[in-house]
Amino acid sequence: MQPSSTRENDCPRCGLRYPELFFRKTRVAYAYATQTRRPVCLGCELKDRDEQKKQDRWKTKANDAFRRHADKFIRLGLASTRAEFAEKYGWDVERMAHQAKHCYENGCRYCGEPFCDMGHGLADITLDVTDPTQLPFYSTNTAWICGTCNREKGRRSASEWALILICWARWRKRQTVLAIRSYIGPLFEWTPRLFHD
Repeated sequence: MQPSSTRENDCPRCGLRYPELFFRKTRVAYAYATQTRRPVCLGCELKDRDEQKKQDRWKTKANDAFRRHADKFIRLGLASTRAEFAEKYGWDVERMAHQAKHCYENGCRYCGEPFCDMGHGLADITLDVTDPTQLPFYSTNTAWICGTCNREKGRRSASEWALILICWARWRKRQTVLAIRSYIGPLFEWTPRLFHD
């Protein structure tokens, strides 16, 4: 029997011959069954997955967020399956994808920063359960926000987080005033001397 590093298979998609190691193993249901390889090479398989993601990136993002949250709340005993969780708390992937895209185009709900300036693409937008002490109803207790706000908010109560957001707004306003003063400051220092001389 040839070792798998020397055996070769043909990929019907790209038409090239590769070592058997470049083909993913199939899952085997029984321990005594012989393990086989998928007919399509790893390169073509990865290309297919990437193309599918590009076709509807928002649906993929929403689906990933749904699965993560559903699995977490299933572990907490709020539902027994993902389908039950979706029906019970109003989590619809199509609607989630639409709202995530809208939020991405208009900035983070909390800090208002545009996602296009954050530099990591879709990785910058996350789904937050607004009040973790309440039930996770999608329509009233979730928000698409940036990862920075999500980490900073953590498990704070809604009132604590609202106070922090007010403080951030005051801080940003102050930074804008300081930036303007530092920009026009020398002009004001120079102008009066001109008229007093």
